[in-house]
Amino acid sequence: MKRLLQILLLTVVFASCQNHGAKKADLSSADSVLVDSLFKYYKEESSQYIFMYQTTSPKHKEYLDSALYLVEEAIEKGYSKYSFFELRKLGILAEMEEYDKAVKYVYSLKNIEFAQGYPYLKIIRHRCEAMRCHAQNDKEGEVLHLKKIIAIIKDYIEKNKKDIIAFLHSDDLKVLLRGNYMLAIGSYCHYCMLLYGEEGATERLIEFSSEMSENAKKCFMFPPNEDDLKGFYGY
Repeated sequence: MKRLLQILLLTVVFASCQNHGAKKADLSSADSVLVDSLFKYYKEESSQYIFMYQTTSPKHKEYLDSALYLVEEAIEKGYSKYSFFELRKLGILAEMEEYDKAVKYVYSLKNIEFAQGYPYLKIIRHRCEAMRCHAQNDKEGEVLHLKKIIAIIKDYIEKNKKDIIAFLHSDDLKVLLRGNYMLAIGSYCHYCMLLYGEEGATERLIEFSSEMSENAKKCFMFPPNEDDLKGFYGY
């Protein structure tokens, strides 16, 4: 589940980049090329340090320190596109188990550019809060924030129900793997599974699952086995 939703999220991010072009409309062509180049540099360099941390044994925290330094520098210099490095910073802080810092940082964010019209920022704020509660063995707080996530997404789904039902009828993966409706249904199914378990979630998702095409069911309807609430994976 973690890997699939990472892929889905990145699909949305880069589709947004392709659809909207450079982050700042007033950039000259030369400046736009430079920003794109620097974005790529910071992305690849930070990715390399994260990869080194994940694949070496024993794990060296210095690799995460270096990745975080690069990500924060990219944000400060304005090289982040569609909040890529802001989200990466949350992932690194979670990997460091710095949940207080992750919560503080996510509340400092004012906007997530690629998910206009979808309450993504509210959702990941509660995600970070749930991770912190999980780390503190605060089961009551963890459940509270997971329920808030589900309520926020359900409200969005209800407001867009006609269009979302039409979306779920599609068997076209190009339709299913992009956009706010993918984020909504994917996250809603995921958090219902996480909070209520497969059997309990299936009962709550029956209305939507009955409307799903076979490909939609394959995309969204399965247990979140890999989500242990220790990391931030973009959703």
